[in-house]
Amino acid sequence: VEYGLIVCVLSLTIIGGIGQVFNSITWLFSDNGSRLANAFAH
Repeated sequence: VEYGLIVCVLSLTIIGGIGQVFNSITWLFSDNGSRLANAFAH
């Protein structure tokens, strides 16, 4: 059970980190070109 909790926490943190990086990348592209931002948003 402890290993399951550790795996769940790690997976959530990894997914959350990827989400933050993805949002920051889309935010950076939104300044350079709206087409790229729209492509990544969808």
